[in-house]
Amino acid sequence: MQAEQSSGERWANCLIAYVMAFSSVLAALTALESGRTTSARLENIASLAQWSRTYAAQSYHFTQALGFLKTSQPAAPVSQSDEEDAVLAGAGLDDYAAALAQDDQP
Repeated sequence: MQAEQSSGERWANCLIAYVMAFSSVLAALTALESGRTTSARLENIASLAQWSRTYAAQSYHFTQALGFLKTSQPAAPVSQSDEEDAVLAGAGLDDYAAALAQDDQP
């Protein structure tokens, strides 16, 4: 079926699917935040959030492919970060937290 659809049609379908999934998640989370009960189960909200993320990524891809969004290269080269930044970037989350805690000690 996707081979029959034009790129513009696939882009529009992904964008509409994203908006529908995201709006459902947003409505459920807004209701939960304000203390109102919602008929949606949390598992369904989580699934819709995953779908929303997938549709957003597909929409972004089609937006770039159709030329609606152009990314530019940086005008200047990205500067090299200092050694501490490189160590923290290469560390896992637990190692990162431990390194920050060690830095905070006198």
